[in-house]
Amino acid sequence: MVQFADLYVVSFRQGTARATRVAEVSGMPLERLAAGYNQDTVIGNGSTAMSFAYRYCDVESDQMPETAAQKFTSLNGSILNVAFGKQHFVACTTSGDVYTCGNGADGQLGSGSRSASAELRLVTQLAEKQIIQVACGDVHTLALSAAGDMFSWGGGFEGQLGLGKLEVTLTPRYISKLQGTSIMQIAAGARHSAALSQDGRIFCWGDNYCGQLAAGRRAVLDNCRVPCPVLSLQVASASTRMMLTACLLRCTKLTSFRLLES
Repeated sequence: MVQFADLYVVSFRQGTARATRVAEVSGMPLERLAAGYNQDTVIGNGSTAMSFAYRYCDVESDQMPETAAQKFTSLNGSILNVAFGKQHFVACTTSGDVYTCGNGADGQLGSGSRSASAELRLVTQLAEKQIIQVACGDVHTLALSAAGDMFSWGGGFEGQLGLGKLEVTLTPRYISKLQGTSIMQIAAGARHSAALSQDGRIFCWGDNYCGQLAAGRRAVLDNCRVPCPVLSLQVASASTRMMLTACLLRCTKLTSFRLLES
């Protein structure tokens, strides 16, 4: 549902919270928000013919900063899904294209280089994949296609790319370990990743230092380099699978997932 509302950006300074009203979007129809580090916020409106998003960056200072809006244009299609990494941003559109910008030092932009980009650029290797969802960790990026295939790129030194190697990948690569498994939703923590399949199974991989892979052990050596099923959440009955696949899957920095009723 599209709602007309005021947007406030909140800063915390020495234990005090201060809110600043974002005048640039006052009265706009707001559909969704996404936040990253340094109080980056994106508003996507997919109901209009022209897609747009506004990005706010709060620089570190003793005073409340001004909110400066950057309007993203020339996207192919309306904005469908957005996500933030530590220093990068990714968006996918209704046309199935993926755009990235920000820091690219670990290949997280998927451009084939480590260069940064201040403007949204098309990830050309995914141009024919019809991407429907994106997710970001600190320095890695995930994408899910309409066919249920999953792709990853960026920093993978904790195994968070699910490709079997601990390395940087500069362009999107298909996670072949999930071949034959139709994925319906994806999520990313700081250094780990998760996926929910159509048949109700949950897969996790990457950093397991705090037990976020639900593997039963917490040693750093237990990082998983490829998608591993969470055996404790295997779903037996069809009715339970239907309920599980109707849930939302989320990752945080140290928590692998939580399931919320939709």
